Amino acid sequence: MDRTKFFVDELALAGEIVKKTPSIDHLGKIVETAEIVLTAASVCRIYFIEDFYSLTINGDSVAQIMFGDLGRGEFRDVFLRIQILLDQSETCTDAHGAPTSGFRALATNGNGGWISLNSPSGNPGWKPELMQWISNPESFTSALRQLYICCGRAITSLDRYAQFLFPQIYFYAKASDVGKTKLSYTTMLPTYFEHLAYLNDYAIDNFKAKTQPHEIIASAGAVGVEISPESPSTHKNNDAMKERNITIDNATICCEWHTKLTKTQGRIHFFARKHPDENVFKVVGEKVIVGIITDHLS
Repeated sequence: MDRTKFFVDELALAGEIVKKTPSIDHLGKIVETAEIVLTAASVCRIYFIEDFYSLTINGDSVAQIMFGDLGRGEFRDVFLRIQILLDQSETCTDAHGAPTSGFRALATNGNGGWISLNSPSGNPGWKPELMQWISNPESFTSALRQLYICCGRAITSLDRYAQFLFPQIYFYAKASDVGKTKLSYTTMLPTYFEHLAYLNDYAIDNFKAKTQPHEIIASAGAVGVEISPESPSTHKNNDAMKERNITIDNATICCEWHTKLTKTQGRIHFFARKHPDENVFKVVGEKVIVGIITDHLS
């Protein structure tokens, strides 16, 4: 199964542990970032050096610190989370299958995510076009999007990945329906992700804050995405407007607003306001509903 690989910077983690005054916030941020990856275990794998506890920096052993007095005090919980993380991780290996460090395993793999508080830029083997650095939980989603694109994942993987790539979207239509646009999947994928990223990251706030269509259109345009509601002529066509309707829990939702992948082809029809039907809200929550993905409706 095509899972995306993320590698933990063991030296940054160990270096923080063995400091005379380690930062519980820094340790927590590294661990929390790795834990976010683990929540996406169906599409991601996390890798850790095999002998982490035996690492020694400037004469100080990770094991001695973690299982010593410090590990029984305020650092107990974060150290326990590190142990759980290690138990749930795969072992970093080189091209021959032998255990190796996190960065060497990443370089061997050729692509993937790098979990660290320290920037990897400038390191031999770092390929920014194929690798993503994540230093906090908030950076995971955007990193996963970039890795999905650069790894050239097939359209058949989209539906498994969608909830992690765009967690604030409720996909009534399947993410893989981009195939119905009749556009080249490989060529259009970055643009498709840009449009879904707008819906995931900005649409709810834009539709709450703006009252006029031209204001909403301008907000989307500011991040490079063209959107619009239907034209007056389309509104006059009852049959055409029915094509924009979807049904969730017996409630009809009109997805007339749409993004435009190209001027003439490729439409993502969505609903970005809170639906008045309580049953719909129970299903969707405050997510944007992507209702229809197609080439062009009537």
